[in-house]
Amino acid sequence: MAGMKRSGELLGDASMVTVVADREAGIHGMFACHPGSAGVLVRASHDRVVEGGADRLFASLEGCPPEGHGVELPARPGQRKRTARLAVRFGSSTIRHPRNRAPEEGVPRQQRICLVEALEVSPPKGVSPIHWRLPASHDVSCFDRARWIIQLYRQRWIIEQLFRAIKTQGFDIGRVSMSTVPFRKLCVLTLVAGVSCLQLVQDRDGEGKRPLGDVFGPADQAALAFAAWVCARPRGWNCCHGKPGPVVMLRGLYRFRAIQLGYDLVGNV
Repeated sequence: MAGMKRSGELLGDASMVTVVADREAGIHGMFACHPGSAGVLVRASHDRVVEGGADRLFASLEGCPPEGHGVELPARPGQRKRTARLAVRFGSSTIRHPRNRAPEEGVPRQQRICLVEALEVSPPKGVSPIHWRLPASHDVSCFDRARWIIQLYRQRWIIEQLFRAIKTQGFDIGRVSMSTVPFRKLCVLTLVAGVSCLQLVQDRDGEGKRPLGDVFGPADQAALAFAAWVCARPRGWNCCHGKPGPVVMLRGLYRFRAIQLGYDLVGNV
């Protein structure tokens, strides 16, 4: 909770701040204690007790008429890129504090939330249908807002890609002891490098919309042709094997830095 509050303070000039969390997030505390400067959006894992006619949160949308919505899903291992047709419903409920937890100081016993449900209609054979239940602190009063919530949740994939770069498959920052000096600086530098790799991944499809100088300084750019291609190619990627992800970009960036060092040495001899 402290981290969410601090994020809201640091991003106070932003037009909107939303903390997007996956299914492991503690729903009641997140919604009851989030600062007004930061909204909350969670993918629900557990059904919750609610006030009113329905006993449970998921059942609160029964009887609400659905409306269609299409989303483009990227390719993943064993599945091709596809357009998923979703039946979308939304509503609002008041959730109760969990009965199996002792009351927490400063945490309201009840909390009003909005819920958006997206269920895939007619998925491909052998593919489990998408079924997202998304409680949100944002007001959802129409289908346009419900679709916006779905798109907002899908930005969570960007966070997962960043984690791939800085965790086990990349820098493996999780194995660094917190007693390591200077631990905080090391985490910050790892995060900066991970974000650089993610910017290259997004620029791969022309979606980054950020200047080249975010990743490469003026001295680097003389050795570049196309940044994303140059960093992905040394790791064996080619256009026939799908699109390079954050881990390929990270390892390619290692190689590029070594090439850049040699380039600089030649230029200074």
